[in-house]
Amino acid sequence: MTAEVQPTAVPDFMDPLLQRGARDLTWGIKASFRTYFERLPDHAYDLSGGANRTEGGGFRFPGRGAPTMAENGMWVIPFSGRLVLTAHFGALSVLIADPEVQVSPQGRVSLSATVDEVEGRPACMVIADLAFQGMGGEQISPEANFSASLAREGQYLFMGNYYAGDPLDPVSLRSKPLPERVAEEHQ
Repeated sequence: MTAEVQPTAVPDFMDPLLQRGARDLTWGIKASFRTYFERLPDHAYDLSGGANRTEGGGFRFPGRGAPTMAENGMWVIPFSGRLVLTAHFGALSVLIADPEVQVSPQGRVSLSATVDEVEGRPACMVIADLAFQGMGGEQISPEANFSASLAREGQYLFMGNYYAGDPLDPVSLRSKPLPERVAEEHQ
């Protein structure tokens, strides 16, 4: 017999995401890493599955379905898309695919993603620990903003060049917009 997990109160930033679902996740990874990477003569960004670049040089991953609660009480907010960074004639290769934001029953927020494939199956890791910084955007499509730091597991993604706790670029989660008729009532 297993103990039933009792979820704690949902953090306020989750309300629009639970009610409407996630529109997208925006993250620049780490500006200094992108600067280094883009100086390499053979650098390449391969974006697919809906992932794209933002005007500020970061990356946007579209929402993939509604947030769900796992049996352990963890909320999972799924996104889709694939980003592969390659350089140094293939010696540098970083994969970030199908990211998920996970919110534990205790309120710990993390960003994980598929970072490799092992025997044809996705290998996922927690890349970043997130700290809620506030809401932004418009009432029609609010945005939850987070500071990010490299998670213990995530340091292996960058081959030991960055360490657990190092600051990363901020992460933003934007909720899907209100239906048009409801949006008009809020104006």
